[in-house]
Amino acid sequence: MTAGASKQKGRKIAAFVGKYSNKGTGSGYQTALQGFLRCMYGLPKSEKKQIGGKVVNQKCDYDYEALFDMYLSEKKRDKIADITAYSECLVRDCVSKQSARQQLTYAVKFLRAHGVNILKDDVQDIKRETKGGSATIDRVMDHNVICKALKGSDVRSRALILTLASSGLRVGECLSLKMSDIEMNMTPTMINIRAENSKNGQARYTFISTEARDAVEDYLKVRHEYIARADKHVETLGVAPRKETDLLFPVTDSSVNKMWETMLRGAGLYTRDEKSGRNQYRIHSLRKFFISQLSMAGARTLAEHLAGHTGYLDTSYRQISAEFAAREYLKIQSVLIVCIPESIKSGIKMADEKIGVLMEKTELQTESIEGMKIINAQLRTQMQQQQQSIEAMQEQLGEVSRLLDDLYSDRRERMTIAERAQDDEQIAHGATVAASLIRSPRKK
Repeated sequence: MTAGASKQKGRKIAAFVGKYSNKGTGSGYQTALQGFLRCMYGLPKSEKKQIGGKVVNQKCDYDYEALFDMYLSEKKRDKIADITAYSECLVRDCVSKQSARQQLTYAVKFLRAHGVNILKDDVQDIKRETKGGSATIDRVMDHNVICKALKGSDVRSRALILTLASSGLRVGECLSLKMSDIEMNMTPTMINIRAENSKNGQARYTFISTEARDAVEDYLKVRHEYIARADKHVETLGVAPRKETDLLFPVTDSSVNKMWETMLRGAGLYTRDEKSGRNQYRIHSLRKFFISQLSMAGARTLAEHLAGHTGYLDTSYRQISAEFAAREYLKIQSVLIVCIPESIKSGIKMADEKIGVLMEKTELQTESIEGMKIINAQLRTQMQQQQQSIEAMQEQLGEVSRLLDDLYSDRRERMTIAERAQDDEQIAHGATVAASLIRSPRKK
């Protein structure tokens, strides 16, 4: 690579900032990116130095272009974790939280412009934590809250909420699911999250509870009616209808939030934070409910795995099979069932544990059968090899026998009449002795 090409490669920040005629906007992006990179690599903004007998803070000078190229080359980084870490750095360092939110917006836009996949839902969640003023004090989401909110809900709302609560999906991930992404014939029901819809650009899977599966089955029976009603509504607004869609839940995230707030109001559970004025039972808390319930059941690593928090996992756990994860999920899925009495839930837990054990035994039996097949094939190979050895020995013995016959015939031809008679007598005597040995019983 030439020096000119190398210089051009390391000018991403300058090229991006240069697109803005407003110098203030360009400077805002540059400041945000520099702060982001310092946060990622733990670099101080300034250092204390002694100049002229005085100690002063002097701004550190870094090659931010090279730092950004290095950041983009680190493909295994958890970008959402990085943005979250940056938001924490901003809250700590910035004069105001409003300024922190502005710099966060600049950094996210710049990263997206350079191919970093950051979902809207993730950014909204992070921004809430850096919102100016007091942060919203969330109420703890538990079984009782979810169950009360579901009373009086329609079929689609019930299916959507139970799917979120038992899978650990983000709202955006759930709304991007296609009909082919959910495997209803599996136990437990599996959901596949496509790479383009996941938070870190990596495909993954998760599961839903039997309660959620039953709700989804009921919803699928009338899904076409919801689509028809939605199409009729948009036609009145002059918008082309979507008569055919392969989305499992063809609804917008804003509609889902409104639906959730309506359910909370109907159950008498809707409350706002006194200072921020925000809903204290956020729909995002259903994801937290999933992680906390599995964690309290002793399956924190499984919870993080299914929720897509790869940063929490060691390399060995990232390699587990879906079959193993399914068995572990079945053993503890009872903690995710929200609207069933404890007595029935205990019975479900016992049944799930038995199913998990049976699945494990079935897998072991399958492995044993496969092992026996391998041994059988090896034995067949050994028998074939022995048979070939026997046939080779028989052929060699035949050759030896023919050679002996030729030698004996040649010897008889050179004998006199008297020698032949004597030879015949010896052969007859030998045959008699051999016969007597065969008829005589062996002494013990």
